[in-house]
Amino acid sequence: MYNQTSLFISDVHLGAFDTNTEKKVEQELISLINYCCKHKIKIYVLGDLFDYWMEYPKKKFIPTVGKTVIEAFQKHNTECQPTTYITGNHDNWTYGY
Repeated sequence: MYNQTSLFISDVHLGAFDTNTEKKVEQELISLINYCCKHKIKIYVLGDLFDYWMEYPKKKFIPTVGKTVIEAFQKHNTECQPTTYITGNHDNWTYGY
């Protein structure tokens, strides 16, 4: 039997908070990502990680909201295991970032 601990995250809506709350939410999320890496927990993001993030396919513009969170996910994906991301209705950035 296959047994793996998993964490499901949804509707974080980064970018929807005031500056202080935003920093706190990002720090807590990064701590959670690091915890999952350390304890080999598979992460599933079930949409709306950002409140609204539009990515344009031919432009190199990447919003700064949640940049540290994206970097934490990238580190987790390369050093631990890939994160499964299912897009939500606020996710318009699936061109490959």
